[in-house]
Amino acid sequence: MADFDFLASHAGSFPDKPAILCGDESVDFATLNLRADQVAAAFMHLGLRRGDRVALMAFNCIESFEIAHGLRKVGLIVVPVNYRLRGSEVAYVLNDSGAAVVVAGPEHVDVIEAARPEIQGQRRFVAIGDRVPDGWVAYQALLDGASDLPAAAFAGGGIGASMIYTAGTTGNPKGAWRPDGVNVVHLLGLISLLELDASDVHLVCGPWYHSGVALMASLEQILGATLVLQPRFDAENALHLIASHKVTTAFMAPTLLHRLVDALEREPGAMPSLRAIYLSAAPCPYALKVRAETAFGKVLWEFYGATETGVNTILRPEDQLRKPGSVGTALPEQEIRLVDDAGNEVPVGEPGEKTHLHEQPDLALVVLVDMRRRAVELL
Repeated sequence: MADFDFLASHAGSFPDKPAILCGDESVDFATLNLRADQVAAAFMHLGLRRGDRVALMAFNCIESFEIAHGLRKVGLIVVPVNYRLRGSEVAYVLNDSGAAVVVAGPEHVDVIEAARPEIQGQRRFVAIGDRVPDGWVAYQALLDGASDLPAAAFAGGGIGASMIYTAGTTGNPKGAWRPDGVNVVHLLGLISLLELDASDVHLVCGPWYHSGVALMASLEQILGATLVLQPRFDAENALHLIASHKVTTAFMAPTLLHRLVDALEREPGAMPSLRAIYLSAAPCPYALKVRAETAFGKVLWEFYGATETGVNTILRPEDQLRKPGSVGTALPEQEIRLVDDAGNEVPVGEPGEKTHLHEQPDLALVVLVDMRRRAVELL
């Protein structure tokens, strides 16, 4: 996988298959791969070197995925920026990440521009769309002006290294840096455990800067599935997209599920294509699960994890109502141990303050996750 470019492979195997649908736009795998190659060449011609960071603030859009794929191809690192940040918050992430290039969607160019007085050092600024302030370069012009790169310049490989900033509820956001990306064994295990399939049509309705949204979209595209992008979540529109595109899978936080169930209860309708809704980012109330199963059937999956660690446990559809409060079972390559404040393992039935999750030694990851006194209830 380290030397395998899955997007180029899909472009060769099924070039005309839709890779991304967004509004009235449809991009097939051949076009997406071509655009990603253009992005790779354009950003390398800016003088970037493998390992450099490129910050991106945008709503869910085709260009975001072109950029992410293109940067991956040449070993550059995309840093998604929360589009709800403003001023000093934006400047902090750009300074802390060391991003050499900042890309902004049309709705966010002015946000980045307003933060520029606090942005330290030299940056290149790239604008998607028609709003291109002085000192910025237009995204399409950048692509048009780049010559091809030799094939040897392309790194390929899995979903690449990542740097995603976690919520700064107790201080500034913290960049979770994974220089080796996500382990291939972990990726393949997740695809199997979550029962993803190349025939999926996956709805991307949450913000792409969230690690769960990005992970699920990446897993589906590794398989060659089609992504349906919703720039910003709207429950009624999400139901329309599910019905019109025969969406099979979606990822969302419980708050989005709540709005989706509310919308379906206001205007009832069958959603026969939808076979899986993957939940994470916050605990999902039991009452909401009951309502969701009534509305959609047994389609709920839930996983517990963190930006730093990836997915740690999975709760399957048949267990959502059977095991209230559970976050599921550990993935095969992990072991979970509940401990108290002193680090001593607690007896069965007792809550733990922290949980140690150990992956197998060959995966080279040992993490400590604060469970906030919520015990992991194993099946």
